[in-house]
Amino acid sequence: MNLQHYPYQLLAKWIADDPEAWIALGNIETRMLARNLLPVASPVYVTGLARAGTTILTEAIASHPEIATHTYRDFPCIFTPYIWNRLLGVFDWVPHRSAPQERAHKDGIMVTPQSPEAMEEALWMAFFKQLHDENHPAVLGPQTSNPAFAAFYREHIQKLLHVRKKPRYAAKANYNITRIAYILSLFPDAQFVIVVRHPEALVWSLYQKDILFCAEQERDPATLTHMDRAGHFEFGKHRTLIHTGDDAAIASIQTCFADGDDIRAWARYWAMMHAYIKRVSSVSPNILIVRHEDLCQAPHAKMQEIFTHCQLDYNDAMLNASAGNLREAKMPTLSEEVRAVICEETKSAAQAFDYSFR
Repeated sequence: MNLQHYPYQLLAKWIADDPEAWIALGNIETRMLARNLLPVASPVYVTGLARAGTTILTEAIASHPEIATHTYRDFPCIFTPYIWNRLLGVFDWVPHRSAPQERAHKDGIMVTPQSPEAMEEALWMAFFKQLHDENHPAVLGPQTSNPAFAAFYREHIQKLLHVRKKPRYAAKANYNITRIAYILSLFPDAQFVIVVRHPEALVWSLYQKDILFCAEQERDPATLTHMDRAGHFEFGKHRTLIHTGDDAAIASIQTCFADGDDIRAWARYWAMMHAYIKRVSSVSPNILIVRHEDLCQAPHAKMQEIFTHCQLDYNDAMLNASAGNLREAKMPTLSEEVRAVICEETKSAAQAFDYSFR
């Protein structure tokens, strides 16, 4: 999408400024389609800390012929997927297809408007107002009650499946890591795949992308506005940490950032998040943890395991298609000082995932 295109900006601003109106419009859309909507069956959720490899895994899962996901072109009209997809065929300022281009992360991942992307966060933000306040826990448990969201979210997925003409929904959302228990209360047959990655590679990547996005958002404020509206706060000028309920850990990380000790801050964040992941992974057999390195080194075997966990039938052609873009994971070359900080802060949590340090 061209963020500078005036109609795009105007529509995105209208939706962000008045989500209640778009919720109402989405409900009208649901009533229009009620007879055509089928139940949501065993949705698939890919989650984990940003830069863990959730994007390439989502692309691999999305290659399955039964899977429907959000795509880049679904933004900004997330609340009305059916109407928006009908309009896509009318207004040529929202491109249907274009040549692949490297995404904003500058990480070699090539995308088009039809590429899978994390887009449902705008729905969560419209119904849960404090999700991205890092001074408040972001954990949504099984006792969380928000009937309006539960109904709207379920119907949204049903409409997306209707639009895509697919039976299964898959979503990539890093923030869902603290919502697993709540999502299971909505969809007891949901399947989760949590991606983890070695702390040296992940911490360094978070550090670099934070610098990259801050510089880009300073150069082009429209980029920052877009990320705010889409609900992407992983890094950049409006970076917001995921609060797992550990006030002391969050305060410690915030102090490191305030002191300019960003490597230590990101390392402590890795440790906090992965200690949380280890705890929640025991909640349900519906949760599978996948190490990014294993996925890249043995893509066919790991995709077979993932498809089986997600209750997706597969054949050799599907495995080949899903494994085709999985690239070998490479460890960054770091200074001894940086490596020592990351090891000091993450070693204990890393051992739980069989990660060691050179």
